[in-house]
Amino acid sequence: MSVIRVLLVEDDDVDAEQIRRHLREPTMLTGDPEVGFEVTHARSISETRRVLNTTQLPFDCVVLDTRLPDSDGLRTVQRVHEMAPRVPIVVLSGVDPNASAKDLLSVGADTFLRKSVLTVRPSPDNQLQQSVVFAIERRRLLVTQRKLAEEENERSVAIRTQRDLLPRLAEVPGLEFHGVFLPLTGLSGDCYDVFPLANGGVGFIVGDVSGHGYGSAMIMTGLRRLLRSLLDESEVIATHLDHSPARRRQLMEQWGTNGDTEQRLQDVAQRLSCSVEHVRSMLTLAHVIHVVNDGIHADTPSGRYATVFLGLISFEPPSLTWVGLGHRGVLVRADGGRVVLESTGRPIGLFPSVELELEFPGTIPLQPGDVVAVLTDGFHESHGPGGVMLGEEALWRTVEEHRHRPAKEIVEALVALRRTHLHGVEAGDDATGLVLKFLGRGAPARDVH
Repeated sequence: MSVIRVLLVEDDDVDAEQIRRHLREPTMLTGDPEVGFEVTHARSISETRRVLNTTQLPFDCVVLDTRLPDSDGLRTVQRVHEMAPRVPIVVLSGVDPNASAKDLLSVGADTFLRKSVLTVRPSPDNQLQQSVVFAIERRRLLVTQRKLAEEENERSVAIRTQRDLLPRLAEVPGLEFHGVFLPLTGLSGDCYDVFPLANGGVGFIVGDVSGHGYGSAMIMTGLRRLLRSLLDESEVIATHLDHSPARRRQLMEQWGTNGDTEQRLQDVAQRLSCSVEHVRSMLTLAHVIHVVNDGIHADTPSGRYATVFLGLISFEPPSLTWVGLGHRGVLVRADGGRVVLESTGRPIGLFPSVELELEFPGTIPLQPGDVVAVLTDGFHESHGPGGVMLGEEALWRTVEEHRHRPAKEIVEALVALRRTHLHGVEAGDDATGLVLKFLGRGAPARDVH
């Protein structure tokens, strides 16, 4: 049998027995004929405090007479509520006519009855049982509403915090950029970031953690912060690698080189037609990716992963270096030519670094007017009426058609294309995008809001 545990606070033993009789009557009020009431009796405020402090199982409801030997009126309700703030209270008394329902509710009562309802024999509708059940359900509803309000407040704070973390660089000489952040549920596992590099260049990140909501947002926040922190310490990491030939050798084995470490550096530089210093920088970047990947792989639930596109723009000489981890982008030349910036490794966190299959980061020269666009799959995997997917081709063609426009207008054109394609169909994923337009170091800075 299910039991509703009631604490009866009543100093009159005759009234107390009558209340017990009403509660002992079989009830169908809860929808379960096997539900009964278990009553514990206290005769004063001091005894009530002792019972509450010594009883192991919590009470479901308090039935309270407001006139007790050591307390009277509204103060009685207030004191019991302070002792057991989570327990609903049914006031059953010859209530002070000056005490309104509003007064009783304001000090902690959930409902009240006058003792005149206690007839010698319980009435068929049994108002006392109804009031106890009502008080319990009312309190449950209030607790649920309070929890929902707290969760909504926490969610609102999290959403504002995530939006506050979006890049705030107002302008970058020689470069303009504009991003868009379209979360599906307010909180998103997507992000984009743009930040200065110690060498005078600019770094940027576009990422997408699998899933939606709080978990994905937390992982992406940590991932983004970790990447930026390690890139800020790239010179320290490079020095560490210079003094750790075994680690450099381990990193370079994935690029298919042989011989001692210094010879390998020269071999890679010759094969890729770049300087040895550039290869050293790429080793640093590879080490950063491995550290981040191992951290995410170890600390996130099985199956969670992130696709990330990390780009480094240099002005001297003008170039873009990128690492695409399950993520790719596009470079549209000023003359309309298109270069797909392919993925260079597996998504972060899905495998340990020994299985990351990280290729040598891509590098490509930049010219004034070149446009780089990186979008999460919430863009190209948007499904319109009939389940037709938008696809990358339409998005990249839009970048080509608007390449002479400012970065902000290119982003607006991409968002408009997605909205038109959806044609009222609800989006199924977060969508984030970043467009960067290379102007050259001599070009004036432009507003990028």
